[in-house]
Amino acid sequence: MNKSQFSISTKVECGKVVITDCAVGTIKDGEFLGYRARAIWDTGASRSAISERIASKLNLNYLGSHRVGLAHGNDVSLPVYSGASFMFSEDLTCCAPAVDVVDLSEQDFDAIIGMDIIGHGCLTMRPSKDGTTTRFKFTYTEE
Repeated sequence: MNKSQFSISTKVECGKVVITDCAVGTIKDGEFLGYRARAIWDTGASRSAISERIASKLNLNYLGSHRVGLAHGNDVSLPVYSGASFMFSEDLTCCAPAVDVVDLSEQDFDAIIGMDIIGHGCLTMRPSKDGTTTRFKFTYTEE
């Protein structure tokens, strides 16, 4: 099997969430069609999610809804749409078979990268020697 390995990495101030730039879109006839977005990396999210704004631009197919338990104890019902692709660089595009659509209008990001994508790669976070920054690296291997 051929393996291709792609990575993204950044430094983040300690104690801050990791937000990366990406594009969220679909792949049609081998071509990526999408929109620029900022995404947080959330190991507590089982599925990736996109904002209502991005979802309306992508024309995804509605698949139904499901209940999600939130960290503060409440459950909410979220709509689920056909998958979206997340392009982090020209060499790194990850596909999620289904995405939740959430209200992120009060946030400064448009996407949440969940374990459906993180689990297919290797995510490492290491503090710097002086403890002021964290080195974030995600490596994705295609087989």
